[in-house]
Amino acid sequence: MQTNLSHCAVGEKIEIISIEDDFIATKLIEMGVTEKLQTKVVLIAPLGDPIAIDINGFILSIRKAEARKILVKKLAKSQNSNIT
Repeated sequence: MQTNLSHCAVGEKIEIISIEDDFIATKLIEMGVTEKLQTKVVLIAPLGDPIAIDINGFILSIRKAEARKILVKKLAKSQNSNIT
C-alpha cells in the first residue's frame, strides 16, 4: 500500500518510493534517504511533528510537512527481514 510518510505509525516498516519536492529531495538524498531504501518509523512526537526514521543506523527527524512529500510503500512482514 502506498502512502506518504506522514501517515505511517511508529514501528511500521517502509520503503521509500519517491520524494515529490526537488528542494528537499536533494537534502534528504545527501542524508541517505534514497528511493528503494527500506527503513522504519522509530518515533513520532506527541503532537505528530517531527517524525523520526532509522537511516542505516542513525535517526533522522523529518518535519511532518516534509514527510507529506515522501511517498512510501508499507512493507509486509515477509518483505522486511533485513530491517532492524
